Amino acid sequence: MGVVLDGDTFTVADGYGHTVTSTLASNTIFTKNPVRSATGVWSVTLKESVNEVMDVNVSTVLPGGNYLSTQLNSFTTDSIGRLVLHFTFNVAGTPTDLPASGSPQFVVFICYAETSNK
Repeated sequence: MGVVLDGDTFTVADGYGHTVTSTLASNTIFTKNPVRSATGVWSVTLKESVNEVMDVNVSTVLPGGNYLSTQLNSFTTDSIGRLVLHFTFNVAGTPTDLPASGSPQFVVFICYAETSNK
């Protein structure tokens, strides 16, 4: 088992602020792009090799130097046992979608322990 630092920048350019349009690198920790489930609420599934998450940082990169606060929610697991990270973008505690224009981005950076047998 080793400790790994990994992350990715995701672009939301669908005109609504709801769908990630960027392409994942083949060697990333994520199984697919993050998915929006409600206003400001997102989740992303981690690969099976992730044994334990030690630290998570999610932040927005918005046009004009603006940003949204981020609330990290509890991890869950999917039907085959992979960890799923949940997070919410908000303004003063109110869930808020990313802007619909300007190709907003967000960064998900994770420090985790990895097993080699998965």
